[in-house]
Amino acid sequence: ANPSAKPVASFSALFNARQLDNLLRCFCLLARLTTPASPAHRHALHAAHACVLRLFQVALPAGLTATREAAKTKVEEKPGGGGGKGGKGGKGGGKEKEELTSMIGFAGADRAAKSVIEPQKEKPKRKGGLDFVPQTTEDWATYDVPDELLEVFRRQDLMPAAGLGRHNIAKPTITLYYCRLLTEKLRNSGLSHLSLPVLALQDCLTRDLCKSRPANCLVHLTAMDVCLELNLHKGVEFHEFCAGELAPGVDELTENRKMLVQWRERRAQVRREEARARETLAELARELGRDPAELTAAAGAVHGGGGDAEDDSLAGGHLGEQLGELQLHTQWLEMARLLTEQAQYQTARLLLREVQLTASEIGDRRCLAGALQELGRLALREKQFGQAAQCVRQAQAMMQGWASEEDWFLSCQLLIEATAGDYTKKDALSRAKTEALRSIAVFEELGRQRSNKASLIDFLVGRLELLFGRLQIAWALDRLSQRLCSRGRAHRWLEVARRFLHCGLERLTNGRDFRHALECFQQLGTCQMEMSRLASDEEGKRQMLVDAASCFRAATRYAEAFVADAQTSGPPGDLRKVCPPAHRLAAAAKLSLADCLLQLLEIQVDEERTQAELQLAKSADTKAVEEFVQETPRLTESQSAWMSKVRLAFDLAVGQLQDAHSLSAPGGPLPTRAHSLALIGRALRLLASRLDPDSPAQWRLLDIDPSAWPAGDSGDTAAAAAAGTDAEVAEEAGEDKDSSATAVKTPPLVAAAAREREAKAARRTRQAWTAFQRSRDRLAQATEVLQQAQTVALHKDALDVASQASQELLECIGQFDLSIAWQQLTLHQSCETAKQLRRTLRLALRDSNLSETAALINQLDNLEAEAAFCNGLQSRVAAAARDTLRRISLAWRQSCVDHAHQDIGKSLPPFLGFLALQHSPDCRFVLRRDTSKERLERLLDEVRDFKSEVGTLVLKHEYQRSQAAKQKRMLEAITAGVDGERSGSANQLTEEHKADLELLQTWFARLVADTAEYIGPALHRFERLNRPSSATTVSTSRREQQQQQQPDDCLVLLIDPNLAELPLEALQQLHFDSLSGMSRDFSLQLVARRLFGSKHLLDEDGGAGGGTGDDEEDDDQRAAAVGGGGGGGAGGKAGKDKASKAISRIPGCAMPARSRARSSRWCARFLQDTWPHIRHVVDPYLDCAETEQWKPLDQFRAMMERPERAQQFTPRWLGVTGDDHAPSVGEYEVYLREGTGFIFYGMERFLAHVPPHAVASLGLTDCRLVALFDMAQTSQSFLRQSKIDVVKRSDQLRLEKPVETALLMTLAGVPALCCHQWASTLKENASRLGTFLADVLEGGKTVGQAVNFVYEPYKRANPEDAAAAASDEPAAPATGEAINGDAAAAAAECSMALQDAATATGADAGTAMTETPAGAAATDGFEADAAAANRTSFNMILYGLPNILVTLIDK
Repeated sequence: ANPSAKPVASFSALFNARQLDNLLRCFCLLARLTTPASPAHRHALHAAHACVLRLFQVALPAGLTATREAAKTKVEEKPGGGGGKGGKGGKGGGKEKEELTSMIGFAGADRAAKSVIEPQKEKPKRKGGLDFVPQTTEDWATYDVPDELLEVFRRQDLMPAAGLGRHNIAKPTITLYYCRLLTEKLRNSGLSHLSLPVLALQDCLTRDLCKSRPANCLVHLTAMDVCLELNLHKGVEFHEFCAGELAPGVDELTENRKMLVQWRERRAQVRREEARARETLAELARELGRDPAELTAAAGAVHGGGGDAEDDSLAGGHLGEQLGELQLHTQWLEMARLLTEQAQYQTARLLLREVQLTASEIGDRRCLAGALQELGRLALREKQFGQAAQCVRQAQAMMQGWASEEDWFLSCQLLIEATAGDYTKKDALSRAKTEALRSIAVFEELGRQRSNKASLIDFLVGRLELLFGRLQIAWALDRLSQRLCSRGRAHRWLEVARRFLHCGLERLTNGRDFRHALECFQQLGTCQMEMSRLASDEEGKRQMLVDAASCFRAATRYAEAFVADAQTSGPPGDLRKVCPPAHRLAAAAKLSLADCLLQLLEIQVDEERTQAELQLAKSADTKAVEEFVQETPRLTESQSAWMSKVRLAFDLAVGQLQDAHSLSAPGGPLPTRAHSLALIGRALRLLASRLDPDSPAQWRLLDIDPSAWPAGDSGDTAAAAAAGTDAEVAEEAGEDKDSSATAVKTPPLVAAAAREREAKAARRTRQAWTAFQRSRDRLAQATEVLQQAQTVALHKDALDVASQASQELLECIGQFDLSIAWQQLTLHQSCETAKQLRRTLRLALRDSNLSETAALINQLDNLEAEAAFCNGLQSRVAAAARDTLRRISLAWRQSCVDHAHQDIGKSLPPFLGFLALQHSPDCRFVLRRDTSKERLERLLDEVRDFKSEVGTLVLKHEYQRSQAAKQKRMLEAITAGVDGERSGSANQLTEEHKADLELLQTWFARLVADTAEYIGPALHRFERLNRPSSATTVSTSRREQQQQQQPDDCLVLLIDPNLAELPLEALQQLHFDSLSGMSRDFSLQLVARRLFGSKHLLDEDGGAGGGTGDDEEDDDQRAAAVGGGGGGGAGGKAGKDKASKAISRIPGCAMPARSRARSSRWCARFLQDTWPHIRHVVDPYLDCAETEQWKPLDQFRAMMERPERAQQFTPRWLGVTGDDHAPSVGEYEVYLREGTGFIFYGMERFLAHVPPHAVASLGLTDCRLVALFDMAQTSQSFLRQSKIDVVKRSDQLRLEKPVETALLMTLAGVPALCCHQWASTLKENASRLGTFLADVLEGGKTVGQAVNFVYEPYKRANPEDAAAAASDEPAAPATGEAINGDAAAAAAECSMALQDAATATGADAGTAMTETPAGAAATDGFEADAAAANRTSFNMILYGLPNILVTLIDK
């Protein structure tokens, strides 16, 4: 070498592998020493990557030349004496050995030849020759060094300078360590695509030089992670194939056990030597006459402390241990970390078990602490929070004295997350915040002590502040949702979170990981948007929105810098088909910014529309005066910032959305692209609304308030002004015509003014027409874009995007096509309901150990939490979890939305009518009726207070009544003896009781009035369509009205969970004569699934009503429900006539055998409930006093033992009563699954007896009806249940409420559910159960009719009808039902039950309820008022199908 030669200025001039290896280590060390935010750090990373590329560019061509030379040498050295058969055999054997060596990944692993050869047959073909050097990221993703080149790399004679053997890479473990460090730095810097060549080099080192299969598996697992981040599925498949079996193999376990045995032998040898040394010292002490302890202590001091020094060396964890020989348990620990991140928990647990066993055996405290920490992380991922906290604390106890700052931070982070997620503790979030603040203080003090690591500790403090800010936001919103704090206090708590996030953002932007910096930006912007929602004044709300937009804008600039760095780090166009993590995170930031800007724009558009409507109502004189006196407005600083943001909001939002779509387009996640399309459609819709000169009269008809117009500027005044203007124009035109005759010329100024007015009017007309055309063009563009977004979102199960797209399509198309508007509204409602169902399911199945469904949902949630960076939802694990959930979990299928949702309405029976009432996501509208979230919250608070007061008063009355009954019994026993007759009633109401009941009745009436005021105006069209006008109605008797119009229609209210809290059935607008049954449901999708099941709705190729060839039974059931389901409503008359002819007789009574068989077969196809298979649970804990008159056990037995029921219905009923034993959870599950119907008649809430997770995991599609007569309380039941509820959290108690109970039963697939809305008394429950059974059993009514009779008792059969039913000619049943039992007994029982119910409910309500005699005139108003007057009548509601029918036909 020439000493005076100039240094090499380019890597292309380097050809020595040893030199490149040393440069690689140097640049990796420089990258570790420099600050990640500095340019020197990025330069060191790129230089190290260039060294790796140069190693391959040098080694691969030289390896091809060396391979050819080696082949020539083998031919020349072939022995010449083997010309016979043995020579051929020798040649053939050498060829087979050479092929075997080239196919096996590990040259020295002869024992693995059989297991390696077979899978290698499916290995993808190699691209190019042996010397092929990949040039693109896609090529590097599927590249590994050929085995032929690995053979020649070892030979120093063939490749002395360019070979990747031990003669050039003398310390492969050191090189491997720095390569792993380089891979980590590149991924943290957003350059994941540059780490693929580094991983290829690691693969070469572990296969050839290190000869470690676990290390090679670790490399391929890392490569799988990187390829998944880049969305390179071929690379994922390739490295998954190369990794092979990830669990420890038999050979590895054997080798590990041998190592442990050798370790034990060495330790035993050391102990023997120590014992021998002690004996020698003891003999020497005896010879010298000294104390043996003194000699032992002196020897220990000379040798450095003995055993303690050994322990310290084991726990030291110096760099030599990391760079020395690769050990199995250390590689297994790294593999377990990656497998935990990839959600492969079972394999990770097996590896960690082996690591823990080995580390504890050999005394490796560092590895044991790491294993415990990873076990804590694994337990945290599986929602085992207590176990996770325990493992982390044990790891922290072992980390004292040697752990690094990163190790302590990871342990603190895991402990905080485990504390926050522990749902068994009521104050989990508060304790987690305290732990986070303590950790922040400790690390800040540590940063002051260790100034040489100030940047690292500052970064860790920033991450802790981010974690605290996230916890503070969750805590504030949780307290607000539970109504435990006011909006002002929640706003102050969010202000604390905002300050911490600001501090953390300053630290993280200068730190070493852009991922957490962007997360902090996102959390800060979300916090500011929540603060804007909670702001008390309009100016504060706007200021917070502006701050949030500025925060998201800064996040996009920060992310764009990393995107630009990633795009310029490789060849031009290298990332066209790749989606790096920086692109996804940047797209997410841009979507957040666009969403915030569109909220600003929507507020401004609403204000402009309101001002425009007010301007239209003003006269010309008023406008002229206002223009004359108008002054230039003086804007404040916040107003100026608002106007500057709003002015550019549309252009900036659309630009950001286009960038987000382009960033996610090359192989990126489809939900992100669908989200960007949905927001683009929303922006175009807002622009169209801004340009449109006309107001959307279809939606705003009910919202225009004429009282807001200025006085004297009404519509009549405006019309008169317009008429006056027209008269003036006509007069002027007449004057112009007569000007030639009269020869009187118009003054020039007047003519000029007239022409100016005409030109101005024409100009305004042209502008309005141009704006109208532009608005329609934007609406058309928005509709097309939103339809694309909706299609993609439904296919990818992106419910948020699908819901948003359907809502925007409703806004775009609703004023032009009502049928499409109905489809989009029901689709939006189905998506929102599916989201609510999944939230309820996750809340019920928090513990992943409960069931396989819980474990799979938890696995998907963990992958979704890191999807923006790791892209885990595109992995094979996520796809397998989704497929398994769809296959095994009915609850998950219930929470999915069909792709062809718009076709569901075609398969529904015509006698079912639907009324959809859905809040917008921000609760500003109900069916486009303007409202506010504050108004809804006030109404819901009033309803909850009413329910709570009902429960309190009912419990008080029951206690007082039971005490009075006990006292009376004691007095009777004293005066008349125990066997004396009881006189009087123990249920006589006192004056206090009557006052309480009157208070509740008044309160209920006020609630109904508030509910009618809240959503009543949105129902006036529905009422006008279904109730005839009073001007055209002839006053007739009820008998004549029933003959004129038979009540055979069923109404299903499609409502959201917020509206489900309200007493909607009490609204007069929903009661009319043609209504026979009313029920509730949460979406049209769920109605179809209750009718037909979920198979045809989840078909990938078909829509609703499609199905496959295997679903013939579902098709028959669907056809029966549609064709024979009865008529009623528009377009349903033909179906009604056909159905009435098909089932005009009682099945099984007075019918020929052939007709009876047809009827039985039809009933089996229709939605029915075979009551011989009813299961029941009655008063499981015997919570009633002995003196209780309405004891559930006695009442239920009396109902079952009635002669007409004991002969036909109840002999085969099975169940458990409290005098037998208290049923277990397993018995509840068996009764619910085995029966076709289930009745619970007891105390407290039903889900207080059965855990919510047990109900959610059941498949109850065969249980056609679940009737819950619960929510009654006694002193015993209240004391028993309060001891259980005191340890439950609020979210656990929330699952036991009526609406959540309906959601859980819906997840379980129950077609119909009868339940209570608020607390009830034992007497009310007994009356309702008796009336209900009389109607559905002897009366032959459907469940919907039976419940509707509770609301409107005047619709029951009159005595005249009973007489007609008892005659020889059988009475025609209601359309779509089959009546069972004796008709006369049914009518008599129905009449008796009606009188009992009217007496009981009227007495309880403190009002007089009387039935109108047969033939008397009863107007609609009187009937509606009588039904609405009684609060107890509307306590029982029906969810699901109203056409469930009682039959005696076994399936």
